[in-house]
This record gives sequence, C-alpha cells and structure tokens, in this order.
Amino acid sequence: MPIEIEPANVLPTQADIDAFEQSTGIQLPPAYCSMLLRYGDGRPIDNRFPGDRRGISVERFLTVLPGSNSIVRHMEMLDDRIMKTSIPIADCPCGDRILMRPKSGSIWYWDHELELIGRSEAGDKLHTRLAKNIDEFLDRLIDCRGEPLPNVKVHSIWIDADFAAEHNLKIPPGATVGRRPKKSAE
Repeated sequence: MPIEIEPANVLPTQADIDAFEQSTGIQLPPAYCSMLLRYGDGRPIDNRFPGDRRGISVERFLTVLPGSNSIVRHMEMLDDRIMKTSIPIADCPCGDRILMRPKSGSIWYWDHELELIGRSEAGDKLHTRLAKNIDEFLDRLIDCRGEPLPNVKVHSIWIDADFAAEHNLKIPPGATVGRRPKKSAE
C-alpha cells in the first residue's frame, strides 16, 4: 500500500529550489524537486522500509526553505559525519538520516550509532544504499498502520515515574524506574 505523506504547511516554490541550488552549488534531481514542491518537509504517516532489520522509517522530510528542517541546517550539523557526495533529505527516529547523492539521485541510510564504533571498523556500514532514486524510495516505503509489532525480546527499559503516572502507564516488571532532574528556575 502506498504511504500517505502529510504535506508541510508552507511548501517551497520553484524559486526557493533555484535559490537553494544557487547558494549551495548543488543541482537537485527533477524527481526530488517534484517531491519537494508537493510535500516540502512533510511527514510520512506510519511508515517503514522493508527488508532491513534496523527498522528504518522516515519521521520527516527536510526542505530547501530556511529553518530547523532545512537541508542546509542539517548539512552544517552533519558536515564531517556523512558522505561528502550526499545531502540529508529526511530525519529518521533516533537521530539517523536518509541521504541523497544529488549527482546520481540514489538514496542512502546513515546510521549515526555506527559512528561510535569508529569509521575504520564500521566501514561502508555507516551508509546503506536503499534505492536508486526518490521515486523508488517512496514506492518501497510501506504503510505500517495496523501491523502487529514484531516479536522481540526487550532486554531493558527505563521509564520516568512522573511520565508513567501522568499517562496512566502500567510499569512492566523488571523496568528501571527513575525521575528526570527538575529544571531549576534561574
């Protein structure tokens, strides 16, 4: 089933894309430009990428418009951490990113946690090719609404006691319960 993408409230124009390309020197593939014009920094609803045990999904696409979801902002944040031939185009849960190589249009997954083991050990695992272009990537994303959660064994869980109480959550046996430090008023 094709995924549903909730478009951004403010969509970029072709002039915004042209300004991005002019200021960065990066030529974006036409299919990706079409997606930007249609959705901006939209949010795919309940999605996952099939065939990868890491549970890849897209939280929000990035945009050419200025702001916290801008491609330029994320390029600056990830400057020495991602392939120089790629740009970030989407946020994933837990800090990972979906990247695109503008020259080829290919779509890649960047796993930030593999940085912890070091580039020499992680090698090419830091970047995993997902699709040959944005259209193939979007076609391969799966709408996972209504899918049962995978049968996995949870090794540990931590929950904030105040959060659990506020949301009437039953604390599972064996969970570590704590409290986040209160922010001091200055």
